[in-house]
Amino acid sequence: MRLRRVLWQIVGLAVAFAAILGALDFAADAEVLDRANLVVAAIVAACALALPWRAALVWVVCAGLVWLAAGFVNAGKISLTEMPLTYLDLRIAAANPSGFLGAMKISPFAVVGVAALVAIGAGALANWRLSHIRWAEARANVFPRAIAVALAAALAGLSMTQLSRRLETAIAGHEYADIANMPDGLLLISRKIGVVPFLALTARYDATSTSPFRRLAGEEAIAATGAAPDWLARGAARPGEQQPDIVVVLLESTFDLPRIFDVTPAMRSDFFPASGKGQLQGELGVDAIGGGTWISEFEAITGIPSRLFGYAGYYTHVALAPYVKASLATWLKQRGYRTLALYPVEGKFYGARAAYGHYGFDTYLDGVDLKIEKPWYAEDTDIVSRYIGVLQKTDTTRPLFAFALTMENHSPHPCTRFGSEAEMPYRFVGATNARGTCELNEYIARYRSTETAIAMLESALRDREKKTGRPYVLAVFGDHQPNSFTGTAKTPFWSPNDYSKLRRGPNDVTFYQIRSSAPSPFATSRLDASIVMLPTLVSAYVARDARDMYLPGNFAVLAGCGERIALPRLNAAYGNDAKLPERELAASGPARKLSGDCETALVAARDDYLRLIEMP
Repeated sequence: MRLRRVLWQIVGLAVAFAAILGALDFAADAEVLDRANLVVAAIVAACALALPWRAALVWVVCAGLVWLAAGFVNAGKISLTEMPLTYLDLRIAAANPSGFLGAMKISPFAVVGVAALVAIGAGALANWRLSHIRWAEARANVFPRAIAVALAAALAGLSMTQLSRRLETAIAGHEYADIANMPDGLLLISRKIGVVPFLALTARYDATSTSPFRRLAGEEAIAATGAAPDWLARGAARPGEQQPDIVVVLLESTFDLPRIFDVTPAMRSDFFPASGKGQLQGELGVDAIGGGTWISEFEAITGIPSRLFGYAGYYTHVALAPYVKASLATWLKQRGYRTLALYPVEGKFYGARAAYGHYGFDTYLDGVDLKIEKPWYAEDTDIVSRYIGVLQKTDTTRPLFAFALTMENHSPHPCTRFGSEAEMPYRFVGATNARGTCELNEYIARYRSTETAIAMLESALRDREKKTGRPYVLAVFGDHQPNSFTGTAKTPFWSPNDYSKLRRGPNDVTFYQIRSSAPSPFATSRLDASIVMLPTLVSAYVARDARDMYLPGNFAVLAGCGERIALPRLNAAYGNDAKLPERELAASGPARKLSGDCETALVAARDDYLRLIEMP
């Protein structure tokens, strides 16, 4: 009797999946988009037909819990970074779970403890069930049951593949097609089809994307202008001058706080643009919000806007780095520089070690190499002191280019150093709560530690200059605003405070500053710029003239796009997935002119970009 039941279950399983696959084949695109969640639910239910009723119940409950967990994490990621959860997020987290937990500031011991409790509970339940099985009958059903489970797994995989294929096709014909690979488009698509179908869709993106730019070419690029911009000092370079040592430091989760929030007493820093303490400084437009440091690393090293690559542009170390064939590091190596990357956490996090190899660095040292204990929680003074130790041992016969990262201000910013609000010197001008006040003061306290660390580093560079006679260039910049302040309280667990009403500036602007003991190559001390301009600006200290600078095509990008490259989609020269929608092309007024200028500049820079990244 039980064997017959299993055989009928196999028949029911085959019929159910045949119906699912048939529906996917014949349903209209709009129906596929609107019913994607229902399709996944049907696949889960069909798989249950391969199991005994108790196991089927457990399967459905577990699938539901996983679904809820995915939705919870997706809501958190959207709240903090304005990007939905993707399959590549899961793949990268699975490849380096310790790094993922460190970045989230979640204790591995707590996770292990929860996992152990779940495992013990599951084991106890399984043991109870096994003790009540009639083994004589069960053994007769093992083979057909195994066939049913294997068949269910194969058909479920086939159905999910077909669903992702249909979703991709349906989106191509939808009004979202123009923005399908951009943050706003991905967010809209995720909300329309649901978190689990969206994970399936992005798994397909990962599997089928073979090129950073899709279907590149289609129209002839406009020649980039070779004119020197007015912010660059005139005059020829002096060949007899020493090439400077160059250190670029990414300041984790730092931004020009008084530019974004009104705080009392006023917060000041020698690194903020208003201080004017550098040879060049300004607001910095970034493409990362609340997280995504690797995006800013890629852009600050290559000078290429990550948004040109659509979906792949949000996972630069993993998805784009293998295609990079030249960068600021290789440009400086050609001019005799030794190149060094200094990373505070483990190099396997988001594929950083491999990525920096592709970017062309001679040496890469991570937190493990530097013996930094608890790197995700380390103070910047400790991290930078280790960096200084490396610099002091580095060959002084050649100029040095180092790219380094700090870590201390990484979110979250809990109340750990203050006993009460009375101990907190700073307040937001505007309504907030005790937690908001604490996060503000914790952020500023960590920022002061970062300031001290950079002062230590600059002192070490002065000492190096005394030994070598070679001047130094020190460039610092914020990679993104911390997600502690980008939350909107829409998902309270992830972002309990809504800072949007306190904001007086956007969430995608930080700051940069360049200090140097060499003569300034700039005709101004203030220049607001996109982060992609950083390597070009740094190269001014080494280049013979404007045409010799790194990535001069970005001159026009800065002039046409400003400090924030607000145009997320280009014309067919970058592929149809990056095409500017006709409704935007038809727009008029100042906004249309800015879009047109920015589009023209980015298309003009295409040939420069292609010299830096290959097109497989």
